[in-house]
Amino acid sequence: MKKLISVMIKVVKLLVAALILWGGYVWFQANRSLYQASKENRTAVASSAQEVPIEIAAVYRSGDTDFQEGILMAVEEINEAGGILMNQEDEKFKRKVQVHMFDDADPYAAHRVAENENIVAVIDNSTSLRAAGDSITYQYHGILYLSCVATHPNFTEHGFSYVFRTIPTDIEFSREIVKFALSFGLKNVVFLHARSLYAISFAELFRQSVEDIFLESNVDQKQTYLNIVSEKSYWSGEQDLRQAIFSFIKLDYDAIFIVDGARSAAYLIKQIREMGIKKMIIGSEALDNPQLMEVAGDDANGTYMTSIFDSIIVTQADQEAYAFIPRFEKKYGRLPSYWASQAYEAVHILVQVYEKSRQATPVVVSSTLRVTDELKGLLGESYSFTHKGDIIGKKIFVKKIEGGVIKPVKIPAGDFTLKVIKDDGSIYDL
Repeated sequence: MKKLISVMIKVVKLLVAALILWGGYVWFQANRSLYQASKENRTAVASSAQEVPIEIAAVYRSGDTDFQEGILMAVEEINEAGGILMNQEDEKFKRKVQVHMFDDADPYAAHRVAENENIVAVIDNSTSLRAAGDSITYQYHGILYLSCVATHPNFTEHGFSYVFRTIPTDIEFSREIVKFALSFGLKNVVFLHARSLYAISFAELFRQSVEDIFLESNVDQKQTYLNIVSEKSYWSGEQDLRQAIFSFIKLDYDAIFIVDGARSAAYLIKQIREMGIKKMIIGSEALDNPQLMEVAGDDANGTYMTSIFDSIIVTQADQEAYAFIPRFEKKYGRLPSYWASQAYEAVHILVQVYEKSRQATPVVVSSTLRVTDELKGLLGESYSFTHKGDIIGKKIFVKKIEGGVIKPVKIPAGDFTLKVIKDDGSIYDL
């Protein structure tokens, strides 16, 4: 029955995605001349003389000050240093950056970005569903688009030339969660997820990762299988989830997996702790958000989550090389969050590719982004992008809330190698 439901969900999602893309395609084809003019005007602005700033847009989730601060701090530092180094007809000069801020609470934010033909790039932290729709607008208007949050695997499947993501996909995050659980010797788990598009998709990928990952040679494969003893879904935002919690409270399990947004998950975690359950709680990267501790308070302690940024590790490793953290803390009075770091890093990815391209024309910059092998990341990694626009080289961390502080977790070393079996029967390392 579960398999049938999973197949039906896949079919529905594919149909919805196909309808959205087809509708967008038909609409944009009918207005082709308008979008061609938009692209040409944007190209002319991007090729302007040195005294004209490079204009970019930042589309942020309503109320998310961290993302805005990361963007603004990066732009401020770039301009204080004189701007981005360009080279036009053998003449070297620097162009400063001007950023326009848009709240994604406005359903037409992407169209408002496109209306300004001076804007040549956009960075956002909108959800995968919102980002997929907005990517159509940016693609047809010829605007370089960096999504910092869209983790759904299908986000880049359309092959748009101007669209990129600076975060791993949910496939990678789900595999890392399973790998982490196995490294801690977990065997029986309870799986809770919201009835949202993000959570349903991630839940499916999580179950698939549980099935796919196995240990080879010298370790018994039975020790590597996570048994889901109970799976419950709920409407995101529900305030009272005690009935769902009571359904598994007497079962034999090692940990609870939660897939939901930070605020909704916080209410769930708070009720789990209030009911006396002390088991390990593990969540996706969506829990790496200050809202989790703001809502759950001390009940958030003992919660594990995946992430792609850890300010504690960076600070201890090399303060001089990763000076972003002390600068941010000095400016805003707190350590940078996951959102702030993503925003700051995305701006600097733009800077690097602009300097490599020697210009800001979106069509040239997007091509350069796809063929550049070594883009410097905040944590010292070297990034690159696939032809589809997915980032390569982004490290995934596991973190834990302890004493009201998010701390890095050292994954225990094991005498095994995790592998994944692909649909075609081939094997590759996790």
